[in-house]
Amino acid sequence: MGRDGELERIVALLAAGEGGAVIAGAPGTGKTRLATEVAELAAAGGRTVEWVRATRSAASIPFGAFAPLLPGGEDLAAARRRLAGRRLVLCVDDAQRLDPGSAALVHQLAAAGEATVLATVRADEPAPDAVRALWKDDLCALVELGPLARADADRLVEAALGGPVDGRARAGLWERTRGNPLFLRELLRDGAGLRRTDGLWHWDGRVRPGLRLADLVAERAAGLARPAARTLELIAAGAPIEARLLAPEERNALETLEAQELVVLRRDGRREALDLAHPLHGDVVRARLPRARHTALLTRLADGVERCGARRATDPLRVAGWRV
Repeated sequence: MGRDGELERIVALLAAGEGGAVIAGAPGTGKTRLATEVAELAAAGGRTVEWVRATRSAASIPFGAFAPLLPGGEDLAAARRRLAGRRLVLCVDDAQRLDPGSAALVHQLAAAGEATVLATVRADEPAPDAVRALWKDDLCALVELGPLARADADRLVEAALGGPVDGRARAGLWERTRGNPLFLRELLRDGAGLRRTDGLWHWDGRVRPGLRLADLVAERAAGLARPAARTLELIAAGAPIEARLLAPEERNALETLEAQELVVLRRDGRREALDLAHPLHGDVVRARLPRARHTALLTRLADGVERCGARRATDPLRVAGWRV
């Protein structure tokens, strides 16, 4: 839902005998779902469809992603001969994680016209040169997926819940997920706690992240060094907060958090304000904080604003809220 234009474009490319398409986007934008729909249509039209799912663990093994399709010990030329000439639609999920041999194989199959390539790549991860060459050399069309439009997100919510949703709930779900289909689906599944009254769905605005939703969001922050992780907790506790409240080592960690698109820095008049890049990041980080740690962070923020004078009209209210 909401990807009809992209679906029609890719199906037309395959029907015209083009080299294929690379579907790029942020995590959760529906890349794999769109590729699956295209693959199902190709199979229904008589094409041979094979899937390759790249993973970080397989990236250290030559042709690791192709292991289910190829006998062991084959070199690049042998692997190419085995896969070519079958009216093949080769679907490669998370192609940015391919090992060098697998990436070269995909590129050669596309360049020689021996397979139609349908690949997905995450926009926030670097891809091998052979994968990037698929669209840079015009072997495949690059189809970029952004967030769903508000109207499409609203339709997805009502379709998932099987009934109408009140305006406040639709607005709140949109603000929390910002059109990310995966976040929206998981929030509806186990994080929102919606209730139905007289046939209409309502939401109180609270997020109760279940394991799946928490894992999806926490994946973005996985591997952060301790200073960056602690700084992320501070920002999440009271977001948005003023950058002047950070200690020097926390200031140094900001570059990492901004580079990983976890935190954004904005000008707010004469102040620099820090906020989470995505609202759900804050919900999940706060939900995982021990109560004592959360309380200590809020107390520190309240003390910091008061030491700075609490000059803005909104400052006393924010301080009171943090202390409560």
